[in-house]
Amino acid sequence: MEMPISTDAFRGSDMVSAEPIDDKQVKTELLYRAIGRPVINRLPTLLPLSVIAMAASGIPERMFLWGLILIYSAATFAAAATAGLVKKAIENDRNIKQSLRIWLGVEFAASAIWGLMLLPIADSSLVGPERPIITAVVMVTVAAGSLVSANVIGLPKAIIAGFIATALPASVFFYDNYGAMLVASSFLMFLGLIHLVSMMQKEAVRNLKTELENKQLTSRLAEALDIAQYLSRHDSLTGLLNRRDFETTAKKLRQSHSHSSMAIILLDLDHFKKINDRFGHATGDEVLKAAAGIIKTPVRALHMSAGAQEAVARWGGEEFVIALARTSLEEAKIVAERICLALAQYENSNWPPTLKLTCSIGVATWGDGEELNNAIDQADLAMFKAKSLGRNNVQIAGEQTVETLIGPE
Repeated sequence: MEMPISTDAFRGSDMVSAEPIDDKQVKTELLYRAIGRPVINRLPTLLPLSVIAMAASGIPERMFLWGLILIYSAATFAAAATAGLVKKAIENDRNIKQSLRIWLGVEFAASAIWGLMLLPIADSSLVGPERPIITAVVMVTVAAGSLVSANVIGLPKAIIAGFIATALPASVFFYDNYGAMLVASSFLMFLGLIHLVSMMQKEAVRNLKTELENKQLTSRLAEALDIAQYLSRHDSLTGLLNRRDFETTAKKLRQSHSHSSMAIILLDLDHFKKINDRFGHATGDEVLKAAAGIIKTPVRALHMSAGAQEAVARWGGEEFVIALARTSLEEAKIVAERICLALAQYENSNWPPTLKLTCSIGVATWGDGEELNNAIDQADLAMFKAKSLGRNNVQIAGEQTVETLIGPE
């Protein structure tokens, strides 16, 4: 792949510096990860519900408690559905505020049912293990749910608030049955839980922010490495292969096409030093870039699978070289003539009107087993012959006749 690139585009300090990541982006990512698979994530709640249902079989208000369990089951799957809507909104990059409010509202209502489950066991006549078992399961489940959902900003508070909204009035109403110790310890427990969840959320945000910044930095380092590798193989001005990588690529082409003909085309822009002296080096650079684009065009037109059939390089200064696989000398001559004609006919409205672009080209065969340098030397001799015969023409190595396209300047 040839792509023009300038060394100005590659500044190490810019490439590897990570852009600051917004906290809102971090919190959204945390929310997305925490939602995960909404339905499957809620299946573990079936275990405490089963324990409560079995423990309730021995109390007078068991039907009421079983009804609450059924209502909670429906509510928790409704919460899963609304959580799925939030996740889809994040995936589609839509505003999540409305769907998030609905989800947290459903979670609040579902958590409130846990508080209502304390009502059937408030009867002071209960002397068996049902009350402590159900109370412990409810408290542990709500606390665990708050901690597990700590990464989701707002969800733990919705869970705790929903539970307290029903559990606190029940505790006050049945104060004589529960006692001051249970009410006070429960209240303090949830205050501590809110503080713990807040600390966990801050830590989660910091950790994820660090993770995202590291990923961003890794991506930029990989991009910088790709550009560095590209620049090590290509001429930074024209985007063509540099001299060293041309030799490597051309030799690989020769090896992979050992039983087919290959050709070398060596091209030199005519009077390029005068262009630099008269119009400036900035214009000279533009001429080199334009020439590189023109040189590649007829090569690719002749070789449809150009990526595997040719190597084009800036050989040095204003010289360019092309290695053509599966190409006879006559075919290479056609390519060279196309290049010579295209350069002579090229016009650029941004250039001075007196700036004309021509080239001298030498073409040589590259035999199987022959050294690349020898083929290039033969093309070089033919190119100098083209210059001695007036420039702006193509010469074939070893031929005595002169092939002139436009005529001498």
